[in-house]
Amino acid sequence: MTILKKVFIAAIFTVFLAACGLSQTQLTDKSWTLTATYADTELIFDATFDDTDMTLKLVDTGYDEDDIKATIMQQLMDQFDLVWSYTLDGDQLTLVNPDMDFNYTYTVTKQDDGSYLLTENDLTEGDTASLFNEAILQEVAADDATSSSDKE
Repeated sequence: MTILKKVFIAAIFTVFLAACGLSQTQLTDKSWTLTATYADTELIFDATFDDTDMTLKLVDTGYDEDDIKATIMQQLMDQFDLVWSYTLDGDQLTLVNPDMDFNYTYTVTKQDDGSYLLTENDLTEGDTASLFNEAILQEVAADDATSSSDKE
């Protein structure tokens, strides 16, 4: 009976951890947006994950559409996707891009609204990360993902 109890407790604990955290399967099976503030501007990206890489495509620069910076930034970002290798270990998401000498680890915290807050681990007060200090990773609803892919 004790072995059965231990197996039951381990199963419940595993389900509890999965419900509270983010898994690689969730990342790869769903569509995501990532919203981050960079230089006092909110940037919105489409985020896709495969087994090893995270790809970000800029959707909105957050600048006024009439602002020349927004136009230039959008044109530049439309030319390429940002790609990083990633690993997800529990609540730690590590992004690596050796070409850019980029290797940062973010703590992933599930929010009440179902989104995930990514907080860069190694920042001291006032530091600025190469990508973002904090970001929100939000699952895209299935009907939103379908309608955005229909537009392309």
